[in-house]
Amino acid sequence: MPSKEPSMPPTDPKFQKPSPPLPPPPKRSIIDDIVLDGTPFALPAYWRGNDQAVAALCQLINQILDCKDDGRGVANEPWESTRHRLLELVMRNQKTKMNDLVEYTISHSDMIEQKQNQEENVADMIFFSVKLKNNADANKLEHLIKEIKRGVHCDVNIMDGSEHGYIEIGGWIGDQRLALMLMGIGSLLGLWKLLTPRTLIPQIDDEIAKKMAGCGYVSIQSIQSS
Repeated sequence: MPSKEPSMPPTDPKFQKPSPPLPPPPKRSIIDDIVLDGTPFALPAYWRGNDQAVAALCQLINQILDCKDDGRGVANEPWESTRHRLLELVMRNQKTKMNDLVEYTISHSDMIEQKQNQEENVADMIFFSVKLKNNADANKLEHLIKEIKRGVHCDVNIMDGSEHGYIEIGGWIGDQRLALMLMGIGSLLGLWKLLTPRTLIPQIDDEIAKKMAGCGYVSIQSIQSS
């Protein structure tokens, strides 16, 4: 007998079996049950509180990273311990950046004694003069300065357009001689205007100029505020 061909299932939708119904969505709790916290069944208020906590924590972390947290005050654990770990990391990073600025200042400037100051492209710092070397670059120097948010003994933004003296900058960079060298190369590179007794009174006597400088009358004012 001839073999019988297997019958194919009907393709007409009316002959197809309907798919089983989808299970109902999980019902959220209508009571505040701590067991359900962090699960799909938690109350909407739980997730709103979670979002607020994350936003608040991000704000606190950004304050530390931007050097706006000076470490004062005490918070609850475990945040207090984490906060101090972050503060320590940021301070290490700031010390590294300050060291980079110091190294750049030393390697791209030469100090010249006043009696040897016969060259044109030098900055007269009263105590000594400064000249550039090793292709000092204004953009590089400005970048190094703006990376620093915390100074050695005080915090100063020397690019803010205000006047800053070498005593203040010395506290920031950690040494007044380094401060004068930095002020000198920055003025030669056009980052700021140098203000000294000689820029105010060109014919001033050397001894009087040194006395005025010793009282702090050597300062800078950035050309453009940051």
